[in-house]
Formats: sequence, structure tokens, C-alpha cells
Amino acid sequence: MKKREDFDRVLDEQLKKLDTAYLDVYLLHGLGRERWADMKGLKALEFLDRIRADGRARYVGFSFHDDVKIFKEIVDSYDWTLCQVQYNYFDEHYQAGKEGVAYAASKGLGWWSWSRFGAEN
Repeated sequence: MKKREDFDRVLDEQLKKLDTAYLDVYLLHGLGRERWADMKGLKALEFLDRIRADGRARYVGFSFHDDVKIFKEIVDSYDWTLCQVQYNYFDEHYQAGKEGVAYAASKGLGWWSWSRFGAEN
């Protein structure tokens, strides 16, 4: 997203293509230090508030790609419903990792993992 207006335009296009009035889950994708700074500058959290209030999304969350420190900052910044992190046996200490998953759970966030074979591959 390059400008604030892109959020509504893209979501409305997605809803139209899916032939639905709402999404069960809407994610801000690929958050990390730089992208998070961009999203804050574009007032993405206000957008999430609005789409929850107007019914275009029932739940909101984010997917994540960075270190655990910024993960915790993001978790603490908003009333998220869920998050998606890279996590598997080989990646317990990569990116948000085991510490981030435990932190998200302690804050009441649902989470799920996406995975590849290992951080080094």
C-alpha cells in the first residue's frame, strides 16, 4: 500500500472478486520493522477499526517476518484477534519464534504458523 486510500480500494476489490460483503479474517501481511512503520504512517490501525465496525471484516490480524522485539511491539499496539508466524521444529528461535508464540498466547491472540523446512533453507 502506498497511500491511505489504497486500503479501502483493495479491500473492496477483494470483496467484489470473492462475491461477498465481508471477510471472516483480514490480515495486514508481512509485518516487520519497516512495513510496520509504513502501516502506522498510513493509519492502518484506524482502517482496521473501521472495517470491523462496518462489518467488512469480523476479525483482524497480521502475518509477521522479523525479530521478536518488534513482534511484541506490534502485538501490544492493537486489539488484534490473531497472528501468523513462521514456526516449526527447526525455526523455534527464528523471527518471533517460540518466545513470540508464547507472548501472543499470553495476550489472548490466536495464532497459526506458516512454515518452510527451516530457516537456513
